[in-house]
Amino acid sequence: MSYCRIVALSHCHTRIVALSHCHIVALPHCHIVTLSHCHIVALPHCHIVTLSHCRIVALSHCRIATLSHCHIVTLPHCRIVTLSHCRIVTLSHCHIVALSHCRIVTLSHCHIVKLSHCHNVTLSHCHIVALSHCHIVTMSHCRIVTLSHCHIVALSHCHNVTLSHCHNVTLSHCHFVTLSHLHIVTLSHCIKVSPKCRFKCPTAGAEQWSLVLLYHSCR
Repeated sequence: MSYCRIVALSHCHTRIVALSHCHIVALPHCHIVTLSHCHIVALPHCHIVTLSHCRIVALSHCRIATLSHCHIVTLPHCRIVTLSHCRIVTLSHCHIVALSHCRIVTLSHCHIVKLSHCHNVTLSHCHIVALSHCHIVTMSHCRIVTLSHCHIVALSHCHNVTLSHCHNVTLSHCHFVTLSHLHIVTLSHCIKVSPKCRFKCPTAGAEQWSLVLLYHSCR
């Protein structure tokens, strides 16, 4: 089906739906859905969803969702989510999430999260998080966090944090923190920080640090 204005289907008998260049699409309880170049898309309780070049997308309780080049994406309670080159992304209560080259990303209560080359990232209450080459990152109440080659990072109330090759990092109330090859770091109320140093790092570690400030409240 292509070039339709309004499409509404539910509990599709064929189990496989393919649409392109449609304006408003609502497909609840369908099994396999493939859409491209559609404007407004709502897909609750679908099994396998593949979307490309869609503008406004709302998916809920879908099992496998793969999206690319979409503009505004909202996905609550989806299981396996893969997104690339999407602009505004909001995900909550998803199990496995992989995002690359997305612009404004908000994630909450997700289990396994992997992001690369994303900009303006906000995460909260996620379990296992790995980020690389992300630009502005704000994270709170995440459990296992690994960041590398990120630019502006602010973490609070995170546990088991590993950071390497990041620039301009602020951490507060984090536990078990490992740092290497960072440029500007500010820590407060953190517990078990490695390497251990206060104020300025010793000369022995100077090759890894440009400027490090560790407050008295860290231990």
